[in-house]
Amino acid sequence: MKILKSLNLDNVVFLDIETTKAEKELTAESPLWEAWKYKCTHGRESLNLATSYEWQAAFDKEASLFAEFGKIACITIGKIKDARLSLKSYASFDEAELLNNFCRDLNNIVAANKNTVLCGHAIKGFDIPWLMRRCLVNRIELPVLLDNAHLKPWEQTAVDTAELWKAGGFNGASLISITTALGLTNPKDELEGCEVSATYYSGAPNALELITTYCEKDVLAVANVVRVIRGEEVVTAGKKELKEAVAAGGPLERSYKTGKLTKEDGSRITKNLKEVTDQKLAEEILKVAIK
Repeated sequence: MKILKSLNLDNVVFLDIETTKAEKELTAESPLWEAWKYKCTHGRESLNLATSYEWQAAFDKEASLFAEFGKIACITIGKIKDARLSLKSYASFDEAELLNNFCRDLNNIVAANKNTVLCGHAIKGFDIPWLMRRCLVNRIELPVLLDNAHLKPWEQTAVDTAELWKAGGFNGASLISITTALGLTNPKDELEGCEVSATYYSGAPNALELITTYCEKDVLAVANVVRVIRGEEVVTAGKKELKEAVAAGGPLERSYKTGKLTKEDGSRITKNLKEVTDQKLAEEILKVAIK
């Protein structure tokens, strides 16, 4: 686990998402009906189901696994500082709203630290592709850390604990299996992934709260898997939002908000100003930066 031991945790954003089927019930009137029917009966990804009853039952059970037929109910991010994991969660029945808020904050985090990497369990095969696809569905511009479809495997910046644990072997392991093996707390003690859709559509006033708590436990579990493998003490989680990293923004915005201009940010602003052809505009921008 050399990569984890050499990882600068100041650069790591731990991430997990919870997904649900896109509709409470699939009917023949649904715009998803024909596409789901095709998925159940054709092609390499066929679910090998023959009847509409089977299609509907499969939708309830399987749709939350596919970004084309599901949606995101919750996203949780976390950063470790002073042996504590600070969390921020985005949960809403309005997927576009939570994605917009998440993408805005992720862009701000990356603007503040260009070395930022994402870390999660099965994040390369599930969370990141899901986020990318649902952003495209909702017409949301992709943050740079999610726009990786064109990258070669060795160019990926995400750290995937499922991939690392597999270590090139044939058998992978679930997060609960790894946490149990390492003597860590079971993150699935109150809710499991297969129960998210039922909880989401239950109508219960605390449905999103239950899903959020589950998502946050997964992020804490991944963070502690990383800590244990690094030979470090486990961390506790707090509800404190990642205000500093999220609100920092780019160099110009950061200097305006804080009233300070670091040497690095000054260099970045100067470089950008060289591309401004209107000298008066450049002077006004510089005044804002050093205000």
